[in-house]
Amino acid sequence: MYIYSIAARYLFRRAVSYVAILLVAIIVMLYLMVISVLEGQKDNFMDKIQNIEAHITVDIGNYAGGIARPEEWADELAKMEVGIKGVTIGIGTPAMADFPKDRTIGTLRGIDLDREFKTGRIKEILNPKDITAFGVQEFNKKKYDGCIVGGAWKTQFRLHINDRVTFIFKDEGGGVSTKAYNVIGFYEGKNPYLETGAFIDRRLLADQLNVSGRAKTLYVWLNDPNRADLNAVKERVRKRMAEIVNREDEKLTAEIFATLKAADPKIADRITPVFSPDKATAVAAIGPLNGRDAVVFDKAQEILRAKNERLVERLIEGMNRDNRASKINVETWQEKDGNFYEMVTRENQVMRSIMGVFLVLIAFILFLIFGRLVAEKVRDIGALRALGASPGGIMLCFLIQGFIIGAMGVGLGLAMAETFLRHMNEIAWIRDAIPKDSDNIAYVTLNYDRLLIAVCTLVSSLAGAFFPAWRASRMNPVECLRHE
Repeated sequence: MYIYSIAARYLFRRAVSYVAILLVAIIVMLYLMVISVLEGQKDNFMDKIQNIEAHITVDIGNYAGGIARPEEWADELAKMEVGIKGVTIGIGTPAMADFPKDRTIGTLRGIDLDREFKTGRIKEILNPKDITAFGVQEFNKKKYDGCIVGGAWKTQFRLHINDRVTFIFKDEGGGVSTKAYNVIGFYEGKNPYLETGAFIDRRLLADQLNVSGRAKTLYVWLNDPNRADLNAVKERVRKRMAEIVNREDEKLTAEIFATLKAADPKIADRITPVFSPDKATAVAAIGPLNGRDAVVFDKAQEILRAKNERLVERLIEGMNRDNRASKINVETWQEKDGNFYEMVTRENQVMRSIMGVFLVLIAFILFLIFGRLVAEKVRDIGALRALGASPGGIMLCFLIQGFIIGAMGVGLGLAMAETFLRHMNEIAWIRDAIPKDSDNIAYVTLNYDRLLIAVCTLVSSLAGAFFPAWRASRMNPVECLRHE
């Protein structure tokens, strides 16, 4: 027990010990401040990149083979697991936007406002905030459906509420559609790449594209978009979507068989092998139907079209040996914005490595301090050895001092950093340095970083004290007592 009291006496009776504690605290404070601001800026930057895009995007290819019952599929995905906040539905097309004094190319997107408000993020960036529906407005005895325009277009073309914008685009059949809309609001986030377009009602856009009631994209929103198992969730979503698509295809195939059998059993017999799981059997049946027996295929389409156009589409898919499930494309928000995400993550890692060098300085500082302390306490070391202290006890005495300096430095440094981060946006000279149209300096302090700093600092402190402590434990007590 006397070793601890001696260590404390040696430590707290020297001014250099307090200087060492202060230096360690400053290094810890700087490390935590820099890393916390980097994490905050990373999250802020990622938030700007992501903006209104979902955490996982599921694309089903073209509209003809797309999602015939998007609401059902979205609801099924939303119930897949607890971590899914909800699923929204998308439809979109490239379009030319014709403004009163200019025109540009962008994307016309169809959305369900009610679903977006419940699950997505568009409500956060809408202006005005009280938009609840697209609605229909009447001007000069003409009715216009509402649209919400991106902030980049608002700024570039000086748009205002109740301005008219005309969109020109191709429908699914290749025809050109032209329709004017009334601007009812803007979505103004932080990502200009996502703000060069407009939103209209999804069902309205589907009608104009001649794919009424359909969609091609589902947007999955998670409670935690940065969760560690994001890619695993993506794969589970992909698997569930494949199950949903295969289940629907099986139902459609069965309906094709039943419809053709009821109308013309001979045609049914010719079409049935087309959907055989055996490739050779299917190819043998498809060949004649594309050649000399094309009239059979045409008749089958006529029978199916009379009941449901989707059955014809499924028959064509079978003739082409298309597997819709294999064409499902699932991406996370990190993959869609992979270059940005990798750049920011790598920058964060480089800065962590650079700041880690400062923690190594702690070992160097304590090495110098304890080297000097051992040189000054040679006679005391000899006296302790003469009184029966073991070499291990002498070594422990100096290691305890190094540990105390590290522990007190960590505690003080963390407290100083937390206080500064919490109030830095209130400091006048910092506020003056931030552009007036910018947000406050964001920061995120992770428990992981707190623990990492504490462990690294204590290890560095013990490492810095180790060699002087080992040197002290190896001293000859007789020579120590003779030391002047």
